[in-house]
Formats: sequence, C-alpha cells, structure tokens
Amino acid sequence: MRPRERRNVQVVQEPEKTRKIYGNSTMCHQCQRNDSGRVVRCLRCIGANRRYRYCVKCIKRWYPHLSEDDFVNNCPVCRNNCNCKACLRGDITRVSSKRGKKSPEIKANEWSVSVEDKIKFSTRALRFLLPWLKEFHQEQMLERSVEASIRGIDPGKMEVPLVKCESDERIYCDKCRTSIVDFHRSCSKCSYDLCLSCCRELRQGLTPVGDVTSGKVTSLPDAGGKEDLHHGSSDDKVASQEPSDGHNDMLIDSAVPSEDHTPNLRQWRVNNNGSIPCPPNEFGGCGSSLLELKCLFEEKFIVDLLEKANSVVNNGTMLELGGSKCSCFTESSDMNDATSRKSACRENSHDNHIYCPTARDVQNGSLDHFQEHWLKGHPVIVRDTLALTSGLSWEPMVMWRALREKRDKKKDERLSVIALECLTWCEVDINIHMFFDGYSRGAVGPEDLPVLLKLKDWPQHSSFEDRLPRHNTEFMSALPFREYTDPKSGPLNLAVKLPENVKKPDLGPKTYIAYGVAQELGIGDSVTKIHCDMSDAVNILTHTDEIKLKVQRITAIERKKESLSKKEENGNCQVSQTDPESTMRARRKGLKSGSNMRRSVLDVASEEQAGVQKAVVAVEAEGNLTEANGQVSNQSDADHMDVSFSEGKAEYSFCTTNRGEKVGNGSSSEDKSGSPNDVEGQCEPKVGAIAISLEPKDDKALLVEGNQSEGGALWDIFRREDVSKLHDYLIKHAEEFRHCNYGPVKQVAHPIHDQCFYLTNEHKKRLKEEYGIEPWTFEQKLGEAVFIPAGCPHQVRNLKSCIKVALDFVSPENVQECIRLTEEFRLLPKGHRVNEDKLEVKKIALHALNQAIKDVSGYDCKESVRNEAKDEPSSSEAAEVEVHEK
Repeated sequence: MRPRERRNVQVVQEPEKTRKIYGNSTMCHQCQRNDSGRVVRCLRCIGANRRYRYCVKCIKRWYPHLSEDDFVNNCPVCRNNCNCKACLRGDITRVSSKRGKKSPEIKANEWSVSVEDKIKFSTRALRFLLPWLKEFHQEQMLERSVEASIRGIDPGKMEVPLVKCESDERIYCDKCRTSIVDFHRSCSKCSYDLCLSCCRELRQGLTPVGDVTSGKVTSLPDAGGKEDLHHGSSDDKVASQEPSDGHNDMLIDSAVPSEDHTPNLRQWRVNNNGSIPCPPNEFGGCGSSLLELKCLFEEKFIVDLLEKANSVVNNGTMLELGGSKCSCFTESSDMNDATSRKSACRENSHDNHIYCPTARDVQNGSLDHFQEHWLKGHPVIVRDTLALTSGLSWEPMVMWRALREKRDKKKDERLSVIALECLTWCEVDINIHMFFDGYSRGAVGPEDLPVLLKLKDWPQHSSFEDRLPRHNTEFMSALPFREYTDPKSGPLNLAVKLPENVKKPDLGPKTYIAYGVAQELGIGDSVTKIHCDMSDAVNILTHTDEIKLKVQRITAIERKKESLSKKEENGNCQVSQTDPESTMRARRKGLKSGSNMRRSVLDVASEEQAGVQKAVVAVEAEGNLTEANGQVSNQSDADHMDVSFSEGKAEYSFCTTNRGEKVGNGSSSEDKSGSPNDVEGQCEPKVGAIAISLEPKDDKALLVEGNQSEGGALWDIFRREDVSKLHDYLIKHAEEFRHCNYGPVKQVAHPIHDQCFYLTNEHKKRLKEEYGIEPWTFEQKLGEAVFIPAGCPHQVRNLKSCIKVALDFVSPENVQECIRLTEEFRLLPKGHRVNEDKLEVKKIALHALNQAIKDVSGYDCKESVRNEAKDEPSSSEAAEVEVHEK
C-alpha cells in the first residue's frame, strides 16, 4: 500500500505593508499615538501606497486652517508642510511611491541667471562701484607719495611690501576697529596696524578716534539749546558745531586736537617728514619704531581693477536712472493705489507713497520698477509673500519642535531663552514654554503691569539654515527680488561675491519673536528703537497672534507713569532748592580733564546700570518640557513663576542705558548691532525675586475697547536727507525719553546709533512741527516683506505678537552709503555697540568689482596680477641686474 502523498498548500497572507495601509491602525502621524480617537486617512497617500493618518485632535491643534476634507484629499505630508517633529527635524526627504527610494532633498529653488542677465547685472554693479574705486585708489596713491617722500625716492620706483595674510583672516585698525582692506601702516616689532583714515587724522593734528579716552559723549541740552561736552577745556571747539546737511558732520566731537588729551597721548605725534611712530605702550603699541606702509593685495591689483572697470563702463550702454516721477503715477498724474501705499503727508513731495507690489507681480517681472525706487533710497513693501510657500506653520511651538539639537550645546538651550523685557529694558532668562504661552496670552509682572518680551536672533548664535532647515526653505521661497536678496547666489547681492575661502559676515537669516499690543502704552512698549543699519535689509512678517489687553493693565500703566512723573518732579525740586545750576556745573566741572571725562562715562554707566534688574527665571526641570509621543507635557503650563533677578554687572554702552540690546554677530533688519562690552570691576550680583505670570484664561476681566490693528507691526522709516534734523531733534529732547529701568536718557554718543530712543506719536507730531520732517509710517501685515535701504533710520512697534525673519544684503545702489556709514561708525567711541566693522563693505566692494569684470570680460584682475608678479623681478632685483650690466 502506497502512502498518500502529502500536498503543501500555500496559505495566501495579506502583505504586511497592505495590512498597515488598509488595516484598522489608528496611529496618528503627528503625535505617534493610537489612543487619540478618530483618525482621518489621506486618500492620496493610500493611492500612493503610503499610510499617513492624522487624529482629529492634532488636526485642530496644529492645522487649524485645514478642514478634515482637506486632509482626506491632500494631507500635510503630500503638501510638504507637515509640522510633526519627525518631518521638521528630518532630512526633508520623501519616499517614492513605486520604487521605495528617497526623492531628492526638498530645497528652495536654486537661483540662476542667464549669461545675458549676468553681464547686465555685473555692468550695473560696476557703474555704481566705479566712483568709490576712484576715491579709494586716490587715497592709496596719496599715502604712497607720502611714503616715497619719507624714503627720499621716486614714487614710481618704490615698492610697498606685501603682507602675507590668510584668506580667512581679518585685519582691523588697532585704533578705530575699522577693517583694513589694502594699504595700511604697521609696526614691524609689535604688529600694531593703523588704517589710512587714522593716518590722515594724525597728520591733520587730530587724535584718531576709537580710544576710550577720546570717545566723546554729549550731555543733554539746557533749556536754551544743546551743549557739547569735551575732554578738554570748555572753550575747545569741535570740527563743526553748526547744523549740517551732510552726514559726516553729525557726529559729536568725532576728533579733537591732540594737545587736548592726556600727556601720554600727546607724545604720539607725526614726525616732520610725515612718518608716524608706533604709539606708546599705553595705547597698544611699542613706541620704539616707525609704522611702515604695507599692502594686502598685489600693488598693481587696484590699478588694473580701475583700468578694466573704466573700460567696461565706457564701452557699455548708459545706465538709465529714471525721471523725477516714477511709473507708480498714472497718465493723469494720480497715484496707482494698486501698487502703492500712502505712508506720509509731506508737502510738495513725490515720495509720500511706498511702492507696494504683490509677490505675484514680482514673479511676473517688476525688477525695473523696484530698482527705480531703490535707487532713490526709498523703502519697498512686497505683499502676500507667504502665498508662494508650501504653507508650513510658523507658530512658535512648531518652530520650537523644529529646532534641531546641537551636539555641543547643553540641554538648557531648549528649556530657557534669553529675552528682552520691554518695561525695564533688561534681560530675562525665561522658560521657553512659558515664553511661547505668553506670546498668545500675554504676561503680567509686578504692580499688575503688562510684561512684553522680545526674543532676538533665535536660536541664538546659530545658523538659521542648519537649525531650522524646513523654515529656512520656506523663507527662501517667500523671498522677493532674489536678484538682490539671495544670500548665496543673488547676482546683485555684492556680499555673495566674496571668494569661498574668505571669511564672510553673518547676514542672516535671523528670527525675531516678540509680544505686542495694539495700544501705545508710553512705557514698556514692545519696540525696536530707532537705529540705522549699515547694510540693506529685508524683513518678512511670518506669524502674528493677538494679545487682548485688559483694562486693569492700562490702569496700572497710567499709575506707573504718574508715579514716575512725581518722582522726577520731587527730584527736580530738591535740586532747585539747593542750587538750580549745581547739576550742570558739576557736569561741566567733571569734564575739564580727560581723566574726569573717562570717569564720567564709565562710572555713570556703572552706577546707573547697577540698579538695572536682570531677571533670571528659574529653569524648570527638563521633564517639564519633554514631549511624550509628540505632545507637550501639561506640567510646563504653569501660569505663575517666582522670578529671581540679579543686579550689578551690566553691559556697557556709551549711551549708558543700552542695557538689554544684546545681539550676536551679524544683523537684523530691526537691530544688527553687536553686544556692548562688559563693565569691568563691578560688584558681585545681588539676587532678589520678582513674579511673572501668564494672563488668566477666561477670568471675565474687562478688555480694552477699540479696533484691533490689521497689521502686526508699525514701522517708521526716515529719509536719508532728514537724518541731520532727526539727529538734532533727539539731542534737543533727549531728557524726555526713557530707556533702561524707566530712567531718562542722560548721555548720548550718537542719538541714532545708540539705539535708546523711540519716537511716540506725540514726538513724531512735534518733530514735524519743529523741523518739518516725518517718516514713512505704515503697518506691516502678515506675509509682507519690508525692504529697508542702508542709511535710513527706522523704528518698529509690535501691534501684535509677531514672528519676523530678516536678512541683510549689500546692493550696488547703496554700497557707497554702506561705506559712508562705516566711516561714521568708526568715529564713535571705542566700545560703542556699532564701533566694530563687522560688514567689511570695502572688502566686499573690491571682490565684487573683480568678479563683475570677470563676468563681463572674462578677465580676472587678481589672478592676472598675481601671475605677473611671479614672472617679473622685484625693483631690488632689477637694480642689481642694472648694476651688473653697467
């Protein structure tokens, strides 16, 4: 009997992948939980063999602008704007539906131009850079002639020694902290470097600026007008005390005769033959040798650059600069409201409107119109920029979850942030989750006062592109006029012309997050105070949230203002009872010598800022901020915190009240300044405690009535031609402004560059009455990009809680303004917040010139001169050959 053959029957099982897709799984892609209730499945994902689902809770929390039907047809993964933690921090890749391979990384579209446009843009850059190049070359030739006279040789036979400098190395003047680009004087013994501007001032009998003993601070004016204070006697005069239409004369006491300074500095004088000795040890030199003329580029580089630039410009077509009336006007001379926004009411002026196209208009070719306004130094607003993006959320908590970890940073970076508290203008170390809760709810401090906080450059000292890659891609997609603004390849952004191996300035992008309310409070407003940037900037408002101010907060503000007013009146009465002129006489007496002036600056800063509160919020335990399966723990929602603060060591600024303006390297369109130096020798901090709490939810308190502003931020941008009058107004009324710890501003190095004034509506009204000038004033709405030309003073008040992203760039039209500002900043006292030349615009200009010539003609001046120098013998070698031939 044969045994029956056993048959193997295959059991057909549903593929694992199919079961996951079509099964009953309720795992939400956003929160990675399967117990969050009903989920919505994306039909597009199912058709593409993917399995993305979202629970209803996450849809309402993280995507309030999308309906369930939107998720069914096209979920956030399909839209490339999913804001779950994995997608935000991942490598921004998607899985292909058929092959299972990763698709290319999602990036902002790379900017590229045709050969024809490249030549056109490069020729435009050359036309704007050539006038400065001629001035730069003339300055170097004058110094070369002086050196030839000192050596007693013919200028044509003289060689300037070339300094070997690494490409990523920066050389600064040891006196004024300005970047050295080419010709300079240097000590062969101690390597003390001096720029040509400082050399010129020394030969003119002026002490080079930049030293702390020569830093000038202006006192506030008497009732009769303004008074300038000097290191020397009261009879000393500055270069110009009369009002000036030019910018360079506005700096108070920028340089004074050297005999008016300390005996040691008086010893540093130019020799009769024009040579300059190395300064004494007290001022950073060795005092034992002469400063020799040296260069950083090959000698013929600038000459060759000038020759080729002249040739290109002369052979090219003339640049059309436009007429007096722009194309915003219709044929009947009426303003076209579709592309412009009225922002001022100046009489007999054609610049009361701001050019305001949509992002779609920009895409369809509005560059010529933009250039017409940009050339005149006018701001520009581009509307609806977010319409060009994928729609990724800019909500604060989404950005916080998107923040990529830095391996070399402590975990505290994700638990707390350093914010600026706008009431006392001090720094606050606050729990980050509490900060973001207050962004939408508002916060309350002592005396029932509203607390408005600002985050500057978040995440601090980090690359926006590296830490927030998805949001960087989103920002680049929204960026208008990328010919100018693209930070990597914009053909009209001169900053990108620096070679790869050259150290570049930090121009952003940077994020700024701030609370804001519609009402102008008078004190404690969420503002960026008036200042002037040394480069062009674009600022995009990416998110807003409304804080509804309660009546009791307004009452507390009025109480505080009344209290401060009474305190001032009592103080003035006490002074007048003893000696009405005692304060001014003491101030004048203290300025009779340089040493007393130094004490006046440093000690006043130390004494006044010793009372400034630096609030330090106790950092919560790490567990309070951990995300359990993508959801934030409720433990971090504490509405009240006992806050510790320290008073004592404060940051130093020559306006003596620039307490809270602490920024990293680089810029912002709202504030691009560096941090002031710390005051040395101060006492140990004293620790106290205050309380900050979030506004209670649904407490039925009365809210302030009034229409909420449509915009998120109120901008005031001044014309360049009005800067001198604005300067004079601020000096005249400086005592009426408050800055740090509610205190009035008492000393000013420069009223605009100190960034310690904000013009309220009342001050703007008086400014127009007294000086006849007014700014462009407008509200920046969600998705609008504001372009601010270099050299235009501006201020911002947040009408809502706002998130803005800003980027700096250097346009050919404004490069000379950037250079002028660099020269103006170097006249500020050493240690001033903008004294250091971080932009190095002259270096940018030279490299941009060389690249533009190469783009147009294919000729590389730098490489050609370098090869020529290798082939030709030096002048000493040529002389030896000549001797041998004889």
